[in-house]
Amino acid sequence: MKKVFVPFLTLLAILLFTMDLVQGFSCNNDAKKELFPCLGYLIGEGNVPSSLCCEGIFGLKSSTPTKDDRHAACECFKR
Repeated sequence: MKKVFVPFLTLLAILLFTMDLVQGFSCNNDAKKELFPCLGYLIGEGNVPSSLCCEGIFGLKSSTPTKDDRHAACECFKR
């Protein structure tokens, strides 16, 4: 799982830092909810992430408009 999780978080960080973002962020309501569809991929149940997973990543991206929001999202996954 670690071999997949680190690249996934790297991709998530790149998306969060390079795209224009427009809304506020909530750890429980946004981050965990948006990325739940990625769980199967992260534990190795598929070779590629599902379309719901990708939509969740873009949803998370749009819910983290500021640097502080992106930092909060990162901290959210450490817990």
